[in-house]
Amino acid sequence: MSISKVLITLATLAIVSTSFSSAAADSYIISTSLSHKSKPFATPTVIIERNSQGSIEVSGVYKLTLTVKEIANDIIKVDAILDSVHGEIAPSINVRLGQTANVTIGDIGFTLTVQQNIC
Repeated sequence: MSISKVLITLATLAIVSTSFSSAAADSYIISTSLSHKSKPFATPTVIIERNSQGSIEVSGVYKLTLTVKEIANDIIKVDAILDSVHGEIAPSINVRLGQTANVTIGDIGFTLTVQQNIC
């Protein structure tokens, strides 16, 4: 293989690896716990890109839709819609990266932690 082909290959690998790194830095890992009458019934974790929406569903049990938006360097706004066999809630939560936030509305509890995705 010629030196120019090796350099082009290395340059391409550098661009690809930079793309993956910036995509990871622009997303969040959101760990949640869903409960009914203080008893957990699901603990989904999702990865969502900054300023985007994602959802996870277990048919017949729950559907959780989350929208994340960075509002400061370490503060993330999470708009959630939880539709479950136990009822529906739609809290909006501002949470610091790495800290846990809890919301209880009626018998339904929602706990979340947001981490920067560094993978």
